Amino acid sequence: MVCIFKYCIAACGCYVPMQYLHCVTACVDRMAACMQVMKSLLDSIERQERIDLKRQRKQETSDERLKRMSQHRLDSVLVKHKDALRKDILKKRSLLEREIANEIRVHFHLTFCFL
Repeated sequence: MVCIFKYCIAACGCYVPMQYLHCVTACVDRMAACMQVMKSLLDSIERQERIDLKRQRKQETSDERLKRMSQHRLDSVLVKHKDALRKDILKKRSLLEREIANEIRVHFHLTFCFL
């Protein structure tokens, strides 16, 4: 603060009478303290928001991982089921082919026997 005769220039740029100078300095000190408290509160809030955002991203990542694992499990079950069906169909097909071949042999054997 710069003193000019009976008035001082306060931090805000106003002329303040000398008798109120102690009030102004107390006010400036109070404003500085308030600004420091506000800054620390805002820092605390921003820090908590960053922590919450990280926690949310981590949760989303774990949800995606669980979803991907579940999808992979379903895909593997589907592949196993398809393979089992394919083997079953091939077994039944070979069994039917043998039965048809036997019926043809029996039919031709009977027809040639009667000739």
